[in-house]
Amino acid sequence: MKTLTKLVLDTIPVIFGVLIALFIGDWKKDQDDQRYMDRMIESMKEEAQVNFDDFDKIIPLHLRMIDTIDFYLEDPNISVLDLFVKNNGFKLPSVSNSTWTAVINNRIELVDIETLKILNGMDGLTELTSSKVKTITDFTYQNMNASSQESKETLKIHFLNLVESEIQLLLDHMSFLGIEELESTWMEDYEIDL
Repeated sequence: MKTLTKLVLDTIPVIFGVLIALFIGDWKKDQDDQRYMDRMIESMKEEAQVNFDDFDKIIPLHLRMIDTIDFYLEDPNISVLDLFVKNNGFKLPSVSNSTWTAVINNRIELVDIETLKILNGMDGLTELTSSKVKTITDFTYQNMNASSQESKETLKIHFLNLVESEIQLLLDHMSFLGIEELESTWMEDYEIDL
């Protein structure tokens, strides 16, 4: 009995030592995970700020294209290609989400649900926007010499659809970045209230 008591008494400090070591290991892992996510969120915010600034520059160009189409809608001497020339071409937003992709592939379990919702929404809208850009480029290549009112109206509808997605992406970026209000001259010019 004495041997059993001594064995139990000798085992208790070992068990406590193991439990403390496990607790410290878990605590250190949680701290490392938090530091990792803080760095990733900071990188995601830097990318989102670049995307946001890009959308703030690109959207007014696309709105101006819609105005250009409206101005020349009934002019049979102005083709679809001429509309792009008059609008100084077609600029695309360069949406970067490489940090987000890295987090998805490696440590998605560390992302809180609200951030996950915003980033997933941005991802889906980015794909939709790319699809709309492809639709515009395909339509333009097929109709570059067309000057009918119908072809211009179709191009206008494509641009309206694109701008709708771009504005939603801008709003999602604002939400992710914590931007409450956007004051840009293009919003006043086009009477857009976000």
